[in-house]
Amino acid sequence: MAASWVSTHSSLTGEVHGWALSRLVTKQSKALQQCMMRARASLHSRHFLTSAPADSSMSVAKMAAAEGSAHNPSLPLGGGAVLYHVLTLRARQILAQAQLSSVASLPNALSGVQPPAYFQPHTDVAAQAEISSKGSNQRQDTPSASGVADSTRQKVVEEGAQGGQRAVRRSSTLVMKEATQPTLSSIQPLMVVADSRGRVCHVTLKMAELLGRSVESLRANGMEHAFSALLPEPFSHMHHSLLQATASSVPPPHSCRSGLIQLLQRTSGQGQTEAVPFQLQIKRRTGVEAVYHVATFTEATMEQALDERRLLLEVDADGLITGVSSGTPASLFALDPATLPGLALDAVLDFMHPTTAQDGEVRHHRMSEANSQVLLELAARAAEEPGLSWRVGVGMAGAQTAPTKLKGKARTMLGNKTKPAIMTISVAFDDPHMASLDSMQIMVELWRADLACSVVEVNASGQVVPLGCDELNALCPSGLVLGAPLSVLLDQPLSSLLPCLAGKSLTDLFHEGALGPPPSGFAAAAPALKAAEKKGGRARAKGLSMSEMRSSPTHIIRVPHLADAADMTLSLQVVRKSGSPGYFVVLHPLAPRTSRPGLA
Repeated sequence: MAASWVSTHSSLTGEVHGWALSRLVTKQSKALQQCMMRARASLHSRHFLTSAPADSSMSVAKMAAAEGSAHNPSLPLGGGAVLYHVLTLRARQILAQAQLSSVASLPNALSGVQPPAYFQPHTDVAAQAEISSKGSNQRQDTPSASGVADSTRQKVVEEGAQGGQRAVRRSSTLVMKEATQPTLSSIQPLMVVADSRGRVCHVTLKMAELLGRSVESLRANGMEHAFSALLPEPFSHMHHSLLQATASSVPPPHSCRSGLIQLLQRTSGQGQTEAVPFQLQIKRRTGVEAVYHVATFTEATMEQALDERRLLLEVDADGLITGVSSGTPASLFALDPATLPGLALDAVLDFMHPTTAQDGEVRHHRMSEANSQVLLELAARAAEEPGLSWRVGVGMAGAQTAPTKLKGKARTMLGNKTKPAIMTISVAFDDPHMASLDSMQIMVELWRADLACSVVEVNASGQVVPLGCDELNALCPSGLVLGAPLSVLLDQPLSSLLPCLAGKSLTDLFHEGALGPPPSGFAAAAPALKAAEKKGGRARAKGLSMSEMRSSPTHIIRVPHLADAADMTLSLQVVRKSGSPGYFVVLHPLAPRTSRPGLA
């Protein structure tokens, strides 16, 4: 069976390589897509023998293959789409990285790419032998249904290009060279493909290895929402509805579709799970009868995940910036981190009035005495309560004053560059035994507010407990959005932190509208959230009891910030924990605003 599979696979990839080669010479993206679609059609017709009327010429093996394919209708389209995507992605990578001495070497470069593992069970030795013999014989009799298909495929191959025909003739040579080609794990992308119901259709071998799982266990026998199960709690229970919600609209900045580094769940050899960061890109591929989500992953580090969400500044006692997180992109706050060392902190924080000269020019390299006192007071409070956070605005001070002379659209476009942020401060000394202002280093973290998320873990009694996942606690600190350190939140009933929950249990929040209508100005967001949740599968859960539902509807609430006491608007969703009593409460800022830290 293995020999038959190799021969068949080489013939198919020969056609694919020939089409890709002839089209890639033109360097036209549209032509590349068309030729790869032809490859996909050929894969569909050769590997997935769909149900057809009973034909005396159909062998027992072919009928068995057709029956196997009929029992899994997602495979015919999914398999072809997956290989089509793999080959296209790899061809683009090779050309973009200029790894070829000439385009003529592309077939050999692509020959290591193999179809998904679930192609093989539907490839029968006898069936493939019959197909090969029928294809090689020039039949003169009346063509059967399979003969028509063979002649149609032959016509498609002839319409390819001469390069494609040569690649098919060289398929036997490629088989002999297969042992010298790169292995699958060395060239394949980290990829997972799921259908619209969250069933995993394909996982590359290398991706499964990085997650400590087998391909079969990740596919979970076609179980729905298996794709979402790759994420740690609570996001594993929220991801499917979020995926559907952003399918036809602009995704929120914190969504997986925005390209932000996300945590996946990896299993160790002892059966323990841990959260590991991956850069994630999800694209939709629309087939004949279904929509597929093609997710490609890149390994990342926790430091990279943090740098995408916050800007870290090291500040001395005089308020001058002495160091920055070099991995933070300039797009986070429209500030290039490399230009910040040497500037005063009040040059980038809106609540501090920048130091100005007599002519009114902003002095970015000196901090006023008043601002220095404010900074030291905030540092003292942060030392007493680590994790305390304040809402601020981040932007260069010059950007606030320069547009005052402009009018109309010019002022609108260039005027306010300040972005809402959440600031946390920590204090360290070069010599802990000799604490002094000269040795003090102040670490200022500026989290972009629309990327911020807080996950609060609550026990069965409704009291806050520490998060059990360190990586989740690093990216989604429990008190970040609320403005309070974890030490203040622990053992507190959630209703004392969120007054709108007074008199309600977390189970009550699994009902639509349990917290009343959304605040003024946010009524338009409620129907969109409700439609997204129904599209993501909550509509199918109407027959479930409250105890069986895993996630609640999204509620929009307005509560006071625990540090500055000003009102803020949040989205709130409750997720029931798996395996133990308790809940996760997920909070995101909605339309975040800047505020002034309360220093009274």
